[in-house]
Amino acid sequence: MHPIPADGVLQTQRCYRHLVDAMARPGTLHELGTVTGTGNDAHGLPIGIDVVAHTLLDAEATFAVHGPDPRTVTRILRERTNARPAMPSEAQFLFLLAPDTDATRILATAPIGTLTAPHRGATVIIDAQHLGDGEPGAASLYRHAVHLDGPGIPGTRTVSIDVAFDWRTPRSERNATFPLGIDLIFIDPTARMLALPRTTRVTDTQAGGA
Repeated sequence: MHPIPADGVLQTQRCYRHLVDAMARPGTLHELGTVTGTGNDAHGLPIGIDVVAHTLLDAEATFAVHGPDPRTVTRILRERTNARPAMPSEAQFLFLLAPDTDATRILATAPIGTLTAPHRGATVIIDAQHLGDGEPGAASLYRHAVHLDGPGIPGTRTVSIDVAFDWRTPRSERNATFPLGIDLIFIDPTARMLALPRTTRVTDTQAGGA
């Protein structure tokens, strides 16, 4: 076990406040870089995702990792947080760090909780390519705007989310029976973060709805 240093504890406290606000106000951008800096840690894990993992995981939590080197990342998070690895279909926290079709498949099997314990639905942390307010400034194969509405959003909010796999379809399917569902947290390379809790309606401006 590698204990978090004192400055790391302060980082997780600040990150926790960002997470609470991000879930309360879906789609708002939070600059975790002001807490963590940007870039990757010594093991290649994006710093923004690393501090979120340390904030969310503890000895009572289960997690699964999908990424370029899942065994190494899983070992590091287990050693640093005491959280327990689990199958993606059973984990409380999912880390989707590879932009491929397997990420879509894994998201489609994420736990949604039960009617007596809806809080057991998974929280999914996704490594995004880009996050921004409003319409995207430059076209790319994946980047596009989505409109958000629901609790915590006055009227509607438009954000651009650049993720190189289909997250909208499995999210819609997993959140079809409220209060069951999954919550998503996106973090990009600049350590920007935004959250989409299960209560948020997402309308894809390109595909017409999600």
